[in-house]
Amino acid sequence: MRTLICALVAFVSILYRSRLALQFENVALRHQLAVYQRTTKRPRISTGDRILGSWLSRGWSGW
Repeated sequence: MRTLICALVAFVSILYRSRLALQFENVALRHQLAVYQRTTKRPRISTGDRILGSWLSRGWSGW
């Protein structure tokens, strides 16, 4: 859940930049890094991770 909040804060902090697709990509990449850093062997996907993924897939056509 902490990762989801960090990703949303990162998204809000880059809202004022010009390219929406770049914003979604940055959020997705930051979230992926957070998931990989919190696990050692195989990353475990939590409910918050799935919610963020579904939200990004709806808002980002390049997903």
